[in-house]
Amino acid sequence: MKIVVYYLKTGTNVPFCVIIDSPIKRRRGETVMQIMKDYEIHTETMVLLPCFDRYANLHTIVIEEQSYFLVAMPPKKVIDASCRYYGSSYEGRLEGIKRVMGISKKAPIAISAELSIFFFPLESPNNHSCVWLSHTHIEEIRPLDNRNTVILFTNGQAFTVPVPKGQIETKILRTAQYRHLLKNRIEVGKRQHHVYQLQKEDVQFVYDPVKQAYHIKKHE
Repeated sequence: MKIVVYYLKTGTNVPFCVIIDSPIKRRRGETVMQIMKDYEIHTETMVLLPCFDRYANLHTIVIEEQSYFLVAMPPKKVIDASCRYYGSSYEGRLEGIKRVMGISKKAPIAISAELSIFFFPLESPNNHSCVWLSHTHIEEIRPLDNRNTVILFTNGQAFTVPVPKGQIETKILRTAQYRHLLKNRIEVGKRQHHVYQLQKEDVQFVYDPVKQAYHIKKHE
């Protein structure tokens, strides 16, 4: 399956369109896809594509390793719902990468660091035309020309976006660095688990109402 994203500059209220080159059913000239009310990103999720319906409602085309379908939620809400599913939120993940790398704009998001699910936006997530890509599934990127890039995924699918190759390379490298830093912190945390064990002594923790603090009292 080959997917191409085109940005329209004709003054219409639809900023882009998505062309899917695949043998799929059509009805009255429209692409027929399965529609889901909500969705959580998992290890097989590769791409989140924004797409407007005929009523100008922003939805998401989700592309997985073996399938694709429509979700009746904007891409940013899919990201937030997925972060919440794994115990955080979009804002919480943004705060996390800001603390680790000092990045707050167009930042990669750790949907689940434990499952190695990291997504990054191709532009500002506040833009309706923002596409989200899974870092794990990207195999290679090739310049189509000075303004367009072909992204090859690990399952052999191709995806063309109107973004220069250099910009995508920067986003991929930044996401890789974030993954590496988080992995190191998790490993350090595991090692430190053995450092802060309490000594096996006969002690008592006594509260001092004057100092409003606890102190350790050893038994002789």
